[in-house]
Amino acid sequence: MNDLDFKRSFGARVKALRDKRGLTQEELAGEIGLSPHQLSAIERGISATKLVTARKIADQLRVDFIDLFDWVPRRKLSADEQKREAAIAKFRDLLNSASSPTFDDIAEIISPLRRR
Repeated sequence: MNDLDFKRSFGARVKALRDKRGLTQEELAGEIGLSPHQLSAIERGISATKLVTARKIADQLRVDFIDLFDWVPRRKLSADEQKREAAIAKFRDLLNSASSPTFDDIAEIISPLRRR
């Protein structure tokens, strides 16, 4: 993959994840300290981004850093693994939006569910 293809792939992935989260370019750009114009250039593959900015993007989109890169080869997940990953993503979103007392309540509820 050449540099241009990489920037386009990365930008398309950022846009897809931003759209999935229901954020506008203005909202995401404001949260990560970029102008909407700068974010637009990244999403269109015109501009590269620093790793620090990519980490901020991943944090705001509530995804793992590696999820910004759609070219990473991954094995196909089984149906059970897909369900587990979806549940983990929902739980991660819940934790990211929870207050401290809510987090404590959640931890108390799930601790008996741990696999032994």
